[in-house]
Order: sequence, then structure tokens, then C-alpha cells
Amino acid sequence: MSSKISSSLLLMVVLVFLAACRVFGPGPALPTAAPVAPTLTQAPNPSTPAVFATATAQTPPQTSTPTPSPTATTAPPTPSPTATTAPPTPSPMAMPLTPTALPPTVTRIQFAPGASVAQLNDALAAGGDLNQYVLRLAAGQVVSVGVFASVPAITTIAIRDSSGRSLASGTDMSGVSATTTAAGDYFIDVGSGATAPAVSYLLTVNAPPLPAGTPQRITFGPGQTSATVNGQVRPEQQARYVLRAAAGQRLVLNLSGQPINTVDVTISGPDGGVLNTARDPLYGLVTDLPAGGDYTLTLGTTWSTGATYVMDIVIPPPPPAEPTRIVFATGATSATVNGGLDFGGDVDAWVIRAAAGQSMQISVAAQPGTWLNLFVYDAAGRLAANGDDTIGVTFPVPATGDYTILAASIEAAPPMNYSLTVSLPPVVESQPQRITFGPGQTSVTVEGQASAEAPAVYLISLTGGQTLLTDLADNPPGTVDITVEDAGGNLLNFGRGPTQLSSRVAVAGDVRITLGTTGGASAYTLRVTAPPLPDTAGATRIIFAPGTTTTTVAGQLPAAGGVDHWIIRGQAGQTLSLFLGASRPGRLQVYVYNAAGDIIALGSDLDVIAAPLFAADDYRMVVVSEPAADPITYSMVIEIP
Repeated sequence: MSSKISSSLLLMVVLVFLAACRVFGPGPALPTAAPVAPTLTQAPNPSTPAVFATATAQTPPQTSTPTPSPTATTAPPTPSPTATTAPPTPSPMAMPLTPTALPPTVTRIQFAPGASVAQLNDALAAGGDLNQYVLRLAAGQVVSVGVFASVPAITTIAIRDSSGRSLASGTDMSGVSATTTAAGDYFIDVGSGATAPAVSYLLTVNAPPLPAGTPQRITFGPGQTSATVNGQVRPEQQARYVLRAAAGQRLVLNLSGQPINTVDVTISGPDGGVLNTARDPLYGLVTDLPAGGDYTLTLGTTWSTGATYVMDIVIPPPPPAEPTRIVFATGATSATVNGGLDFGGDVDAWVIRAAAGQSMQISVAAQPGTWLNLFVYDAAGRLAANGDDTIGVTFPVPATGDYTILAASIEAAPPMNYSLTVSLPPVVESQPQRITFGPGQTSVTVEGQASAEAPAVYLISLTGGQTLLTDLADNPPGTVDITVEDAGGNLLNFGRGPTQLSSRVAVAGDVRITLGTTGGASAYTLRVTAPPLPDTAGATRIIFAPGTTTTTVAGQLPAAGGVDHWIIRGQAGQTLSLFLGASRPGRLQVYVYNAAGDIIALGSDLDVIAAPLFAADDYRMVVVSEPAADPITYSMVIEIP
């Protein structure tokens, strides 16, 4: 009996020892494979070459050295990206990651400029493996992920947010789709189970850009003439505002972007037609409003990381019928008057006579300050200039006559007293300098100095319907004023440097550009561009293949400089995106016109150009080359989602 018990006890000890060896022994490591360097290609498209998308690993790829299994300890083993301690069917969601601690195998996916689909080839090792990817998305975007695997039905897919929270999961047979909740990094996991064989696959990621959102309405309170808004824009998401105005009013828009010169603004009328465009109009984009109704302000950027902005919108009040006249003492060139505004929204009006060519300078000292706006109207009731009690107003007088000055407090202002000083130095005749373009040129840069006593004047001859683009940089910044007048002396646009203005000319003739200051001399650099008008009859029509929203066209322009004309059909609410590649980078410009002949977007072959479309119509694209040592070949990718 005792012999049987002893034998049984011995057998049990042996079995326990063998079981312990099986559980805790080192055992052979599961097979691993050398990582396959991922390659990223453009989505298949019969009309678009697959050459734009790129993917970069966060760190150099790992070697193919097998990963040792974790050794036994009294604590539970820490999860590892290898499959050595994983259950038979591991989930790719078992190891949440955060953007602050990316494992070395995470690959970042970046879309080509203007593209919303990217593809890459990768592989999973036999015995359970996991590949992880990260891409940056905007809030509210829909991202879809598909896997085409060499061995179907064994690959899992998951999408996670930056905190590791699962948004969606599926397999290579179903694909995965999720809507993002906030702007930031999102992770894609592609994995296989412990019993799976090695598999290679094609990963496709599709994240269409967001459509322009519902416009935010801007309203003025009783007595108010201005409002300020701020926000952020990204290449895939515009900001839109709408405000109501009466026929004959004038809109003055001041916008400051950060980084500077990265925010584009487009002003559209009630019928959707574009009235004005500019980039970072820091010191005033002036737009006449021809009809009563809602006007839309659309802000966008091509800056890859997005941009922030502060925008002031001013609709000046109409001048009153009986202003108080300002008269200079004999021999004087300035006068000071005193006034008071009794409540927020109160307006005082003054009138003074000035001669064509004079520089009118207005300054105001208010107590309390920073509550007072200034508006100057010509004899026809048109707004000639505007400012406030911090910067004053300076502008060259375009025609001899009476000018009305309004001093208006904003709605929230307390009662205030102020002193208003108006200066009109004697006219100093400046000999205009004529701007001409060389063969093949559409732009030229001039430099010089300007002052209140000696303004700089330029003349350029334009065709009716052409748009004049001016880009002014001054030193010190914010000291040089610019006005643009047509051949009849009508004011087309004005601003203060640094500023970019777009002025469309109604009739053929000499356009006059005047640069001046409020005091001493300041240096300036002025780039003047007169883009060619679109040639509708000679334009090449672009048509997408059935079921596609993008295509690529190519062209060649002569060494002496040349122009190509393209035309495409678009629908209201769509966005036209362009991306050019040139054999000589930096020497191509492209201008996008609507059917009315307004420039709605522009840029170079170094930019990604986006143009919101406000009507179902034909849109013209004019590609212009600068003179070069040899002909310039180019390709242009066009996308209208």
C-alpha cells in the first residue's frame, strides 16, 4: 500500500515539474521577420500619375534580430509588440499608444499637396505581427482605411485617436471608417493573429477634405460701424462669415494673419460673384457693395500647419447733411478743432476743402482713447480713407473739392471729448514714373523713397477688365500709404504698407499709383503685376474621367516667357485645388478667374492653390512663365472634390 502511495506521489512531482518547465521555461522564440520598408503611392487613377504621396518612418527601421521572449518573474509580464506572450488571437488594440511616446515602427502618412488618398505597401511577419501608422486630421473629417492582403481574412484593422481610444475596428474583408472628433494625430493599426502566416498588403487611406462650413453671421449693434472676429484656418478647412449690408455702402476689411502673409480673404456678393480678394490686408481692403443683401467673407490658407487671424470689418456710416466747416488761418497749413461725443455710437461731422495732389493728414486725441473711428468721404459721398484715434488718417487727395470727416464712437464707448487736427501741406509736384514690362514679363519691382512732401507716383497702362496686383513693403513698416486710381481719377483701392492690393480696372488707360507718408521719408519696395486676361476662345478644356475628381495636364512655355490658358467646369460650393510642378521651380504663376473675369485665386508653382467656387460655371486658369534660360515644362494637378 505504502509502495503504491510513494509511486503515486513521485509521479505527481514529476508531472508538476514538467508542467512548470512548460509554463516558465524559456522555450524557442516565435519567428519574426525583418521589417519591410513601406512604400507609398498615389491612389490608382486613370488620369493621375501615382507620384505625389509620401510616408516617412518616425525612426530608422529595426533590424531582423529575433526579439527574445520575456523571462519569468513574480509579476505579470509587460505587454510587448512581439507575439511571444500574446493569446492565440491578439487584437491590434491591445497596446494603446499616445503621440508623445511613439514606438520606433510607427510610420507617418502624409498626403501629397491637394490629395486626399494615399497608399503604401507593407507586410506582416508570420506568427502574429503588428504595423502601426499615424496621420494628422482635422476635426470632423471622415477617414476610411482599406487593406488588400495577399492572404485574405487574417488581417485586422483599427483606428484610434491620440489618447489610444478606439474609434472603429474591422478586417481586410470589411475595411474601417471613422469620423474624427478633434484635430490631431490619429493611429491606424494593421495586425494578424499568432497562427497567421506571413502576409503582404496594400494599405489605402482616404480622408476627403472638409467642405466649407456654415458661415458665421456678423452683426453690428445699434450705433456700431465695426466688428472684430478671430479664428484659425487650415488648408483643408476654410472659415466663412456673412453680413448684411445696403446697396451703395462700402466695406473696409483689415486682417492680420499669423504667420504673416498666410491668410487669403475673398469677398463675395449676394449673387455669389467675387468682388475682391487679398492676402493679409493689414491696413484695409476696400470693397464697394453694389446691392443690398448678404455678403460672404471666405478665409483660407495654403500654409501646411494652418494659420490664425484677427479680422476687423468696418461699414462706415453715411456722412450727415450739415457738417461743420474747418477753415485754415491765413498762411496756415493745419487747424485743430474740438468736439465731444455724448454716447456710444454718436457721430460728429466736419468738412474741409482740399486740392488734388495734396496729402491730407488727420490726427485725433480723445479722452478716453481707443474708442473713436475716423472716416473721410469725397464730394460724391464715397469713402476715401479711414482710421482711428490710434493711427489717424493720411491719404493723397485725388481731386479738388470738399471732404467730409466723420468722428464716430463705437457702441460701447463712454462719453468723450476729443481734439481733431487736419493738415494739408502745399502740393509738391512729383514727376510720374512709367512702369513698363519687358518681353514676356507680367510683373516688375520698383524701389525708392517717399514722404509727405515728395510722394512717389507711378503710371501703368492697362486694358479694360485687367486686374492690377500691388505688393508693398515699407521700412519702417506701417509708414507708407498707397492709393490706386484709374484713368478718370476714380479711387480704386488704398492701404498702408506692408499690404497687398487687388484692383480691377473697368476702362483702358493709365492707372496711377501714389505712395506717400505722414511725415519724413520712408523706403519702399513695390511689386506691380498685371496678369493677362483669360483667353476663353483659345483655352484648352479640362474634363475629368468618369467617376474621378482629379486629373493632371501638362504644358511647355517658351524661354522668353509665355502663357497657357485652361478652362474647367465647376459647381457652386465646390473648391478648385491646383498644384504645379515645373522644370525650373519658382518661375510659374497661375491665376484663376471666374466667368465675370475676377481673379478668385492665384499663386506660384511653389504653392498649393485653392479657389472656392460660388456658381455653376466655367472657370479659367492662366499659367504664366517668367523669362528663363530655356523653355519651362510643367504638370498641373487639378482637383474638384
